[in-house]
Amino acid sequence: MFPKILATTCLITMIVCSYGQQVFIRSNGGNTYIYRSMDSVMLNLSDGDTVYLPRGTFSIGTVVFTKKVVLYGAGHYPDSAASTGRTILNGEFRIIGAASGSKFQGFYLSGNLVFGTDPNNSNVEQFEIRRCSMADVIFAINDTYNSKAQFILIRENVVRGNINCRYAKDILIENNLVNGGIYCLSGSARLANNIIFGNGASVNACASITFENNIFVQVSTFQINSSSNTYRNNVFRNANPLGGSDIGEQNLFSVTNLFVLGGNSFDYLSNFNLTPDSPARTAGIGGTECGIFGGPRPYKVAALPANPHIGQKNIGANTNSAGQLQVQVTVTAQNN
Repeated sequence: MFPKILATTCLITMIVCSYGQQVFIRSNGGNTYIYRSMDSVMLNLSDGDTVYLPRGTFSIGTVVFTKKVVLYGAGHYPDSAASTGRTILNGEFRIIGAASGSKFQGFYLSGNLVFGTDPNNSNVEQFEIRRCSMADVIFAINDTYNSKAQFILIRENVVRGNINCRYAKDILIENNLVNGGIYCLSGSARLANNIIFGNGASVNACASITFENNIFVQVSTFQINSSSNTYRNNVFRNANPLGGSDIGEQNLFSVTNLFVLGGNSFDYLSNFNLTPDSPARTAGIGGTECGIFGGPRPYKVAALPANPHIGQKNIGANTNSAGQLQVQVTVTAQNN
């Protein structure tokens, strides 16, 4: 246990001392390496690496992941990342089959997260993305091809566009905020405790999917261009939109009393906790809460990544007579 604690402490110290330098840190097998750019990290990436992205805004272009990695940013909520700063990546991520097993957390991506660079290498498995913000999530290179991905977890993210699954298999999408809708999904998939704003069609080209404990907030006329799905204990802002082949169980319709603040689309200033008297508080399966703060793994406030988080810092402007720099840091351990 001691070596692990010592390694973690040393790593945090390195991050703090390089706070103003915007360094990228790569760790593997007890060895730690420092880089000055995302390009340098990617050139040296090895299977099993853990990469810590610094706070700041970076133009990264299109980054293709070809190795199994764990990737941590500093967070994407402005308030929660006040001490560390946010990690903002201007560009696009592409994940290929060789990067199966990777886990991403805690950054703002201006572009899309896409599986594959060609029709054959979208075969990503056991991939997890949590507590990030991105434009679209697309499981194949474009709408011409179906995805070969399977066993994908999308949890506690802000998706500013759509989740286009391209008929990938064994997908779990839970406790996310989705500005657009869910596209092209059939069988062996479950969506639970999401807030889906549906700017466009909320559910499009989906069949035999299970929707549980979600809140659908589409302001305009609700659109479901799908069939044969099961909707169980969901809350809809609109009147009943389900089609004749859909299975509906214990859903609530035309519910307008939902969130404490905001609700037509995602905004960092909004508060998506349910109002005290919202019917959605007990509309879920077994009387549980619908939306992102319900379910066995509720949305983490401010979506902080799971690695230790710097809550407060005080770094001296100058060294003392002994050449020492005063550094005071409060680090909060994350239990999930």
